[in-house]
Amino acid sequence: ALSFSPPFFVNRAAFSNNDNGVHVNKVNNFTILNSSFDVGKQDSKSECMKADGVGIYTNESTGFAIQENNFTKYMPAPPGIFLGTWINNTKEADEVYKNYFSDLSYANYSEGKNWWQTDRFKGLAYFCNQNQSNYADFYVGRNTQNEGGIQSDQGYWEHAAGNTFTQSGATWHFYNDGEHLLRYFYNQNIADQAPDLNKVFNVSPVAINYNNNCPSYYGGGDDEKPMAMSAPEQQQAEMQFMSNLADYNIVKALYTALTDGGDTDGTVFNIQTAHPDDMWALRAQLLGKSPHLSMVALKEASDRTDVFNDAALFDILAANPDELKKEELILYLEQKEEPLPDYMVNILKQVATGTTYKTVLEQQMSLYNRNKTRAAHNMIRHIVTDSIVDNNLLRQWLNNLGGMQSDKQIIGTFVQEGNYANALSLANMLPQLYALQDDELMAHNAYVD
Repeated sequence: ALSFSPPFFVNRAAFSNNDNGVHVNKVNNFTILNSSFDVGKQDSKSECMKADGVGIYTNESTGFAIQENNFTKYMPAPPGIFLGTWINNTKEADEVYKNYFSDLSYANYSEGKNWWQTDRFKGLAYFCNQNQSNYADFYVGRNTQNEGGIQSDQGYWEHAAGNTFTQSGATWHFYNDGEHLLRYFYNQNIADQAPDLNKVFNVSPVAINYNNNCPSYYGGGDDEKPMAMSAPEQQQAEMQFMSNLADYNIVKALYTALTDGGDTDGTVFNIQTAHPDDMWALRAQLLGKSPHLSMVALKEASDRTDVFNDAALFDILAANPDELKKEELILYLEQKEEPLPDYMVNILKQVATGTTYKTVLEQQMSLYNRNKTRAAHNMIRHIVTDSIVDNNLLRQWLNNLGGMQSDKQIIGTFVQEGNYANALSLANMLPQLYALQDDELMAHNAYVD
């Protein structure tokens, strides 16, 4: 399990009356295209436990291509809970793209942490999927550790998500029980792409005038291995990655420079050492750094009830709606030693749906990250489909992709080669690289053992 697991490829397969169509556990970079899933029910529940049947179930897997498949309930099946896709704990930027779902309990169900480290604008996204006659088209749930969430922006200001919603009979178009608010961008000129406001939860729909043409990336061809790329296609992917990486780094540098005025430690120190008569001066200083105050700075400010009265603290919090989108901050305000009044918290929850310059920067980073990640995944899937995998080239692209899951795959390639010195060296660096704590650190120690 520690060595690099070869990915698999499914194309034009038919799964009929299976309680599990494809079950994936800790295997990355797999491809499932052009296949049909008539989800059924056998003697026991599906392995995902909460469903009687599921088309594709993935656990702690990333880098996949799930595209242009058809999911529906097996009509002779008895009553039960039937899912199209169930995705758990990707912890990276992934997408489910251009699939077709009908007559299901939950077309797309996600659970666990499906976003990248602490950056909620990088994560699992749903684009160009078509839904019909489902109870819930998209449902974001939580695992037993109370973790849940996907990429905070589904679509972008100039690029609609492109999904269609069940037009009759649905209870939920997009239900989000995750740890942060979602923004959903849809083309206001296409009726079945507009989510019903009565059928969304913890989702802020945003109407735009931009379309998503939903081109086919793999699904339109007849190749046995459509993820294999020609030399010009590889060059195009490399250029797409490099140009979007450069754009991402430019925006990221600006984002970092603006966060807490470019000095988080200094901002936190000023809050911690303030005296009651500093309230108005410190309030003005923090408002001047808004909407770019960090979570840590806002928590420190909310604890200084000896400096800030509720009204002054409310002003500071309301000026930073992007951090209010995170459940962590709202819960902190409700549960701290001297909680903020309920009516103020309720107003702040509404404020969280607003847009700021920080929101725009996060949108831009999300878009550039999506483009470069897509290019990197395409290259990685191309490399691993070769009969002889070039591990050096594979490690280069995994390093380009970045993140702890990529580093674990790099470690796996070293183990596969018998190079345990390099494998352990990189494994021992992960806690510092990714600031692992508590359960994550315990899981890492077990992984190293």
